[in-house]
Amino acid sequence: MARINIEILLLVACCVLPASVGANGIRACANVAMNNKISVNELGEKNCPKYIEIELASRESGAASFVIFSDIDADDVVISSSGLIGEGSEYKDVISLKYIKRWYRGHDANKTIRFVSGSPILVPDLLVKDDNFIKVDLVKNKNYIKTNEGYLEASDLDGYIKLGGGVSDANRLSLAKFDRGEAKPIWISAMLPEGAKPGEYEGKVYICSQKKKINQSLGVKVRLLPVRLVAPLIEYSIYYRSVLSLGSVAVPSDLRKKRVMLEELKDMKAHGVSNPTIYEPINSVSSLDEIVAMRKEAGLDNSNLYLLGANTQDYKNLLKNDKTEKLITGLKSRLQNNGVHNLFIYGIDEAEMEDLKGQFALWERYRKVGVKIFTATWQPNLYTYLAGNIDVVINGIPGNIYVND
Repeated sequence: MARINIEILLLVACCVLPASVGANGIRACANVAMNNKISVNELGEKNCPKYIEIELASRESGAASFVIFSDIDADDVVISSSGLIGEGSEYKDVISLKYIKRWYRGHDANKTIRFVSGSPILVPDLLVKDDNFIKVDLVKNKNYIKTNEGYLEASDLDGYIKLGGGVSDANRLSLAKFDRGEAKPIWISAMLPEGAKPGEYEGKVYICSQKKKINQSLGVKVRLLPVRLVAPLIEYSIYYRSVLSLGSVAVPSDLRKKRVMLEELKDMKAHGVSNPTIYEPINSVSSLDEIVAMRKEAGLDNSNLYLLGANTQDYKNLLKNDKTEKLITGLKSRLQNNGVHNLFIYGIDEAEMEDLKGQFALWERYRKVGVKIFTATWQPNLYTYLAGNIDVVINGIPGNIYVND
């Protein structure tokens, strides 16, 4: 009985309408391909499942998607969720909803890190809470991002941010606006807290509109497995450019306040990034200490630190390299006291043969004082030369190209 009462209260909070109100031109379906072009009237029980099913392990998040189809115009659609109830417990705020937005990415999207000429392509992989966060121009093939001062073309954002402009997503899921014939995909993720009992949990997703008198729901079934996954063998990282102070390769748009950086670090951890890179300049000792402390607070792994705030770009500048060696030696000792086992310094990014070989002597010099080297490459023919001279290679080679061991 308690479970029924909770669901009724949530429905009332979503829309003050009778629970019996039907589809009326809008219907939500679980596990439906996002590119399906289908009328609401054609959706039946077989091709429009009413339950979203998610399976997850302890301390892990699970995700799925559903699609809301509309045969009417509607501008006040509220999409919300309940908590999860099961195994004798109720958990609130454990379901997250985001819009899946299509936006233009380069012709090489999801294929290679190298630039490939060609027209931009629409990719449905941007997750946001504000349905109006991005607009795409299907004629010009361009993205326009919502800012504090209106919409700007994505290519103009860097200059706007440097001048103090702001860009931010909504804190909660915004109202959805539907045009007749539109299908809107929604990303749903769930994570139960530490200590939750393995078993079956259920909740609801609500879709309603006061103007159109729509009040619908999808069931959510979450199965928490009685297992805990072992730590992954792969180290998941990302080029994370945010810094607390300028210098080295950092630019003004990279600057962050401590509060913002901590939130970004926590967000990366929540999305599976266990060890993002650090761009903080090597001479910003106090800032580096603060970043290491924030990483620890965010639950990130500090065993290996991948630092781009120092690099071997000027390998021919002997005087500069002498100073850098003293800085990194002192930094290494300092970081060891904070639980850092390995400090990595970046080589020239995607270097050609001449510059690649030119760094080897400096790499060896740094490695002798206990510092490791990492860099990125995309040319298979350079692997032979990198072997034995570097500690970690970031592989930018497309998956359809095989490199002989």
